[in-house]
Amino acid sequence: MKKAFVREKSTPNPVKTPENTVKRRKKITSSYLENSGAYYLQRFMASSAQFKRVMTRKIDLSCRDHPDQIREDCLSLLDQVVIKFLDLGYLNDATYAQGLYHSLSQRGFSRQKIQAQMKNKGVPSELIAACQGDENSEHELAMAVRFIRRKKLGAFAIRESSQQKSLASLARNGFGYETAAKALALSRDDAEAMFYNLD
Repeated sequence: MKKAFVREKSTPNPVKTPENTVKRRKKITSSYLENSGAYYLQRFMASSAQFKRVMTRKIDLSCRDHPDQIREDCLSLLDQVVIKFLDLGYLNDATYAQGLYHSLSQRGFSRQKIQAQMKNKGVPSELIAACQGDENSEHELAMAVRFIRRKKLGAFAIRESSQQKSLASLARNGFGYETAAKALALSRDDAEAMFYNLD
């Protein structure tokens, strides 16, 4: 006589609670900020102001998980880490500013957009001014040429695009009407000559 198959009762899944599903963040210490900060800088270039913003978010999240921590004390520890990283050269606002300026220039951003992007990244105004130097209208036109080449507008267009749409694209990237119109009016030879003569 065959035995009846009896299905074993499955063990019910444990009830999920905040205690067993959410991993609490580490408490803030100098060594934690240094290790976490160094790891961040291995992956991303940052200005000292941007670095402080990132690390302050970590502090705020940790203080939320550990209400016994005093935020001001944690921020004081962060200030010490920033000073240490500046001394060690892990943070260097001048070098970061130059690298960021070069990167944005290569993308054909206008003077105005470069200023806004660098400011957003925490670069001090004096370093932005130092990077941009004595740029003039010719330099701005050259940046517009770099932009239209990247976006395939004007002389570099693959297919026809309306003048208004092209002007709007340049305007959104901070170029004035006069500069935008000049860039779009250039012949292919003149535009390429200007592009290849860029620093």
